Amino acid sequence: MSFSPLYNNNLFRKIFSILITAIVAITAFIIIFNSTLFRTPSVGFYGVAPGNNSAFIEILESDNGYGKKIKVIEYDYNLPLFPQYKEKSVDLLFVTGVDESNRWEKVLEPIDKSILVRLPTTFRSKVLIPLELDHVELAYDKKIYGDLVETSGVIGDFTKLEELYKTLVRENYYPLTISGENNQSLLDAISLFSMSILGTDGYIKLKNLLNDGITLEKLLDRELGNGKTFKNVLGKLKDWETLGILHPEWLRISDDDSESFLKGGLSSSVIMRLSVHRKYSTEVLRKLNETLFPFSLDKDRGTGMIAPVYSLGITSKSYYRKKSLEIIISLYTNENQRKITYQTGLAPVTYTAEAMDKQSSNIRLWGASSLSISNPIKQTNSRIIKEIREYLE
Repeated sequence: MSFSPLYNNNLFRKIFSILITAIVAITAFIIIFNSTLFRTPSVGFYGVAPGNNSAFIEILESDNGYGKKIKVIEYDYNLPLFPQYKEKSVDLLFVTGVDESNRWEKVLEPIDKSILVRLPTTFRSKVLIPLELDHVELAYDKKIYGDLVETSGVIGDFTKLEELYKTLVRENYYPLTISGENNQSLLDAISLFSMSILGTDGYIKLKNLLNDGITLEKLLDRELGNGKTFKNVLGKLKDWETLGILHPEWLRISDDDSESFLKGGLSSSVIMRLSVHRKYSTEVLRKLNETLFPFSLDKDRGTGMIAPVYSLGITSKSYYRKKSLEIIISLYTNENQRKITYQTGLAPVTYTAEAMDKQSSNIRLWGASSLSISNPIKQTNSRIIKEIREYLE
């Protein structure tokens, strides 16, 4: 049997087309395979210290994680993330805060709904997956402030707290200590007072204005919430200094100084983060309990809480999207939540994970029962910090 030249040409073309398609497919597979086989997985930290999260990194590098050494990139928290990410992209991003998730939508993949159902509603976000929870707390001497504690376990009445502070003032004794030397500690305290006086919506409005780069002069008299201004917030801090509730040098007090004040009986309460609380001596901690900072108006109770939520996101440029999702799901096992939070001393975010102690358990409970969780004001705007310090002096 013989075939015409035309038939032979058509057959050749079909075979050639099949071969080319196969070569392209194999090449694409090899490129994709090699891109993960030989490419080092990377994690970017923004507003989170890698050194404080060795347990998290250990899980990522384990056989149940990427199974290899990962590259750690620490972005400068004092600069905007996106230009830094554009220059150095990563597979996973570890950041502070779920309340500002819209800021990350440019670079992160949407979260799988199967993960979100494991979390209290307050912790849910479109693109960020919360991993652990810090908290800006008011820690107080149990013997002195015990009568202010309500059945819910918190000091909820701002007026009663302020009145007690006034009665406690005496020579060389300042009831409240704030570590104002550190910019972030100062902003943490201002965040608490702002949410308390302005309400949660007013606080969010304040943060948005600060993120937009507003000057203190333009901000001071702007009504933000509850008919109050930022001048009212800073004015309360100045009033408490004048009354002797705060030390006259509180803007130059360090974390170590605050602990010394409590230890030496020169003060009986302090505003600090849980992560700072963990560094205090057992001698001091024996005296203390912690509480949410009270709102100045009862109507605002339960509407918000100042708490850095350390969260993960899978980046849109990741070569390891599928594997990263598997790893993130594994981070929500009780065993891994326990491992991570016991190492950092922070609170877990899932309902069932074992908390390290009463402090961690309380913070998770308060977070889950609040209508919203907000990050403290961050120290990225050096000009506004300088202006605030000058105003408070």
